[in-house]
Amino acid sequence: MGAAGAAGGGGAAAAAAVVSAASSGPVNLSSLSLTGTVTLGPMLAANQLRVVAYDRDGKILGSDETVEGTTGAFEIKITNGYSGVVIFKVLDGNPNDADYMDEATKTGLSLGKTGALPDLRAIVVTEGIVPKTVHINPLTELAAVKSGLAEGSVVTIQVLWQSS
Repeated sequence: MGAAGAAGGGGAAAAAAVVSAASSGPVNLSSLSLTGTVTLGPMLAANQLRVVAYDRDGKILGSDETVEGTTGAFEIKITNGYSGVVIFKVLDGNPNDADYMDEATKTGLSLGKTGALPDLRAIVVTEGIVPKTVHINPLTELAAVKSGLAEGSVVTIQVLWQSS
């Protein structure tokens, strides 16, 4: 099992989300299943969050339209054979409804509400490993920003792509 973490520093190593991988040989990326969790606090069953995966040019690779209510779990299948940088972004279908419980205040919060986190993203590289789990949380958002990904953007900077 390998894991790549993100906290400080720069470049692709800092931008990589927490990824669990199990592979020792060539990988067939014609169909790649990426599973993971969105972690902000305890998820509310009626959340309207969805996760979208983008390639390095901002084109949609796949999405999961329903983040699991209590666990924050999601699954995205990439079937076009793409390999390289994948940017995951969590989107809120209704910014007026609470999506998760803030553990400090014990109140329901919405990801899309003004004043909340502006974005929640993670970046992984699918070349050479088989990502099994991608965790998206405030630390992976920090890593995305530290890598040079502008607020709201899903297009990677050239430096990140060249270093992957």
